[in-house]
Amino acid sequence: MKNKALTQRARTLGLSALGVALALLAFQWLGPAPQRAADLAGARAIGATAARVVVDQATCPETARASMEKRTGADLGPAVPARCIWGANGLRVQALAAADAGDSPALIAVPRPGPSSLVGPLLAVALVLGLGRPALGLLLAVIGASLVLVGPIDGMRHSVVEVFAPTLASRDNQLVLLFTATMLGMVQVAVAGGGFAALARRISGDAGVDRAKAARRTRMSTWLLGLGIFFDDYANALVVGSSMRPLADRTGVSRAKLAFLVDATSAAVAGMAIVSTWVGFEVGLLGDLSIHFGDLTGAAAGETGEAAASSGYAIFLALVPYRFYCFSILALAGLIAWSGRDFGPMLRAERRMVLEDGDQGAAAAAADSGAEGAHWLDAVLPVGSVLAGVIGIDLWLGRAAEGGALARFIAGAEAGGLATLCAAGLFGSVLAISLARMRGTLTIGAASRAWARGIVSMGPIFVILVAAMSMRVVTEAAGTPVYLAALVGSASGPWLPVVSFLTAGLVAFLTGSSWATMGILLPIVVPLGGALVAGGGHIGWLLAAAAGVLDGAIFGDHCSPISDTTVMSSAASGCPHDEHVRTQLPYALAAMLVAALVGYVATAWLEWPAWTAWPATLGLLVALVYGFGRVAADQPDPVDGRESAR
Repeated sequence: MKNKALTQRARTLGLSALGVALALLAFQWLGPAPQRAADLAGARAIGATAARVVVDQATCPETARASMEKRTGADLGPAVPARCIWGANGLRVQALAAADAGDSPALIAVPRPGPSSLVGPLLAVALVLGLGRPALGLLLAVIGASLVLVGPIDGMRHSVVEVFAPTLASRDNQLVLLFTATMLGMVQVAVAGGGFAALARRISGDAGVDRAKAARRTRMSTWLLGLGIFFDDYANALVVGSSMRPLADRTGVSRAKLAFLVDATSAAVAGMAIVSTWVGFEVGLLGDLSIHFGDLTGAAAGETGEAAASSGYAIFLALVPYRFYCFSILALAGLIAWSGRDFGPMLRAERRMVLEDGDQGAAAAAADSGAEGAHWLDAVLPVGSVLAGVIGIDLWLGRAAEGGALARFIAGAEAGGLATLCAAGLFGSVLAISLARMRGTLTIGAASRAWARGIVSMGPIFVILVAAMSMRVVTEAAGTPVYLAALVGSASGPWLPVVSFLTAGLVAFLTGSSWATMGILLPIVVPLGGALVAGGGHIGWLLAAAAGVLDGAIFGDHCSPISDTTVMSSAASGCPHDEHVRTQLPYALAAMLVAALVGYVATAWLEWPAWTAWPATLGLLVALVYGFGRVAADQPDPVDGRESAR
């Protein structure tokens, strides 16, 4: 049996290596030229400058004029004529007046990106799925990418000094790790004290509800809780995953299914919610590009609206109907949760869970039996205190902002950031320990040891998170997002929305960062869409293209093994990271295909309103789940050589 497993692992690694090689060859032959990639990156950077720069097209033949020319108000002064200088080290954009001076500073400088910048992320995907050991696979991928980036001699030093050390020293990264640790410790205390066992009994009703209904209640509770915690994706993933895991164990829901429901709702909800930590970032990006949208009210009436610009928040709200992928993945998760039907690797994981359910249910009951006197509030109150703490602290920090509670929360979220989450997590941990002591279910010492066990269990998770964060440093240095962003440069007309969506998905998949994807692609896509509208194109092309970038960033994030929210979802749910990636990938791809075809392609070509895509989208998802999905309990896999779904 062991030899068979080793043979299977070797075969998987071989296929993964072949896939990496083929992907690199495909980009070498069919991908964007490095010069074009650098030109578009220069266009994005120029768009963010305070000056109005007009680049000589003769020196930048591959650059989209709409991207390189920033249309601004008169208060920024006269236009600055500039030209591109392409050399061995990349692209330099210099003002014409200073271009002849070799030592004059460039308006913008972009390194030379190419297919080699994809080596790191492609290695990460191949090794995580091929080795079945995400921590080792990600570490090896970071080191391998460093060797390619700076050479075999200095590669190891570079990976330690320039990649891992800055990653660990980053304050934001430290706060992410601290918040993850506090949440896992808090939940471990509530589990040891019996609070989650009492909550499970209340939800499943041990005697009154059969196993299938109890599992459905747990799945639907997870989905609804994921929709309810809309203000932050990190808080969503860790709170929902860690709090629902004991209930999933008790009611027969596999941790792979739990991780999918958690991950599917976290970023999708936070990215669209009118109040969230994402709103400030997205509104800021859209506000900087608002001149390209014109007056959306006038545009809706058939005017291009060149004279007036909509606010960033008004643009954000106008994009919500075009968020086809977010709606699709949320609807698909809800259908999966309600029906209990699955397909692909998730179905196999659920079938293994059915076979192991009796043993694990008995183990869960045995673990809960010593927690006499526990109450379900011992689990609910600590989790609720974290949510209330985040909202309360953000409202307090943003109390000086004008515009009501919504504006105060957004301002407070931008001011507090991850520190707010950590403070709320620590308070929830203290409350969990205090409740266990007050009810007599745990002593202070026993509760503290339980909290420490939750932290100790974070060892492998800590390595995976740090390695995933380090990979983003490598991709940024290699110019991976700059190179991939050039894929959208040749799209035009009604093809722009779907090309923007798919390009954003690829960038986020290979970099693991949805926010970086938005920041890189929006300043390229929006001017292109604005030029189409100014030339007589449909306003829906621009709105769908901008929404496609936001949605594609979340789609790629769902698929990527180096995404922080993907890592957090698997960690909080107790699911092996590689299994979470494998089981979630078919669902994310299914939602992507429906969103792309029915949403971004059909509505753009037919020039129909966005809402017309929703009935067809929901109908296709229902047909997919009930046509291809199967209930795991109906046909469990043979016991032969099965691996644990846990």
